[in-house]
Amino acid sequence: MRTMLLFILALLPGSGLYAFGYEKLEVTDDGKPLTIGNIRVLSVHNLFTTVTDGLDMVELSGLAWSEDEQTLYAVSDQGSLFHFGVTFARDKISEIDLKQAYALRNQNGTALVYPYNDSEGLHILKADNGVMGDEELLVSFENRPRLWLHKPNGDFLRHELLPGYLLKRASYRKRHKALEAVTIHNNLGLLVVPELPLAGADWDKIALYGPKYRRHEVPRDVQQNFSVCAIESMGDGSLILLLRRYHEFPPAWEVELQRIILNKGSVLNIVKLANFKSSGKVPVDNYEGLTRHKGNRFFMVSDNNEFFMQRTLLVYFEFIGD
Repeated sequence: MRTMLLFILALLPGSGLYAFGYEKLEVTDDGKPLTIGNIRVLSVHNLFTTVTDGLDMVELSGLAWSEDEQTLYAVSDQGSLFHFGVTFARDKISEIDLKQAYALRNQNGTALVYPYNDSEGLHILKADNGVMGDEELLVSFENRPRLWLHKPNGDFLRHELLPGYLLKRASYRKRHKALEAVTIHNNLGLLVVPELPLAGADWDKIALYGPKYRRHEVPRDVQQNFSVCAIESMGDGSLILLLRRYHEFPPAWEVELQRIILNKGSVLNIVKLANFKSSGKVPVDNYEGLTRHKGNRFFMVSDNNEFFMQRTLLVYFEFIGD
């Protein structure tokens, strides 16, 4: 049941007039928060907007939360960066505000264009140090694989060094299956993950790559054949993987969340937290972005592929149990 529909017309700094709207989708189980596996869904919103100056809010693929700025950042496949304000009431998202939108830019200050604008993964630095205005956004790109740091206004800061083979398109199994996800782990440091195993790599392993040729491997269920869409670090040293696959007959999305328990970089255990299918109670689409809000609470967003039959869904949920 759709319970709220809100449109706002305003001046977006740097982007001119925009129309932003969202609707709250009621996702409950007899009036109580819906629980699937180890996930409790707290709220789901459908976002829609048109932004001028070529910054249409479509194909959102990466999320990052700033505690200092109280801002949810999102990047799109088209090289755009969006700032959202989020208001909470009774542990749920009650209001969403699109505050700003920027184009990601290169060293010369020029907005990124195809084929260099395919931003996929997002991680934020200096987001919870009590200092305002010092954040850095770590962005992974897919079509031209690389890892760049940007300011919150989209300006280029610097390259992040990666092994040379990760910067070559030929290293990847398929086009648009490159650096899909990025995070920074408390002990392992920087980690980037391709959507599928590299060309010639073990098909049954998900490899987490770091600088200086560091690599950590996680078992991959070849029968399920999921692609990696996002990775996020937990405060306890574990990792959360967002996995996704598309069933062609009949057409349907399937999404799975897994928790990876590590010890000195070695996998101790893999816990399947939840599996979402199109036939279930949770609206399922092409979920690609994931970020931790605080504690065991997370935001997740879907990439609508700029297709009228798909939606940009923002899900707010929490892990329950051990």
